[in-house]
Amino acid sequence: MRWIPFLILTVVILIFQVGIVPPLGLGPQRIVPDLMLMLTVVLALRGEKNRVLLACWIIGTFKDLASEAPLGCHALTYGLAAIFIVSIRDYLYGNRPVILMLLTLVLAFLTQLFELWLYLVRQGALMESFRPALLNVLFSALFTAALAPYMSWLIASMHHQLGLPGRRN
Repeated sequence: MRWIPFLILTVVILIFQVGIVPPLGLGPQRIVPDLMLMLTVVLALRGEKNRVLLACWIIGTFKDLASEAPLGCHALTYGLAAIFIVSIRDYLYGNRPVILMLLTLVLAFLTQLFELWLYLVRQGALMESFRPALLNVLFSALFTAALAPYMSWLIASMHHQLGLPGRRN
């Protein structure tokens, strides 16, 4: 992996995540996709093991610095997501959009659920606020999964600049 192009891409996607995507959110709750998680999933599916694990942790750290979540929340969950994907990617059937969308859906739901749980524990309002927020987490995970093939296309078109291998079979 080439680190300078990776860092530039990560910062650009973070700027989109923080500045451009929230006003374009769907519905009255402003449901938005998690672009940083999409980048994590796609890189974990395509990249070399040790460098991808570090890259996904860096992506999570960048998102932690730009969000209201406790510091380390996204770094931990994105790192664990990368470890999971790297450990199972040899058993997956090639680079299929359905697999990418399913992985993104599950991991987006779990990471956002963990972030919601941490937020509610810090606020001290665990049960009464959990149900409405859980629906938002589910719709956000679905939105993220639906857009994941586009992130895959973006990374595939930049694989030379990022120093990633070509298409996996």
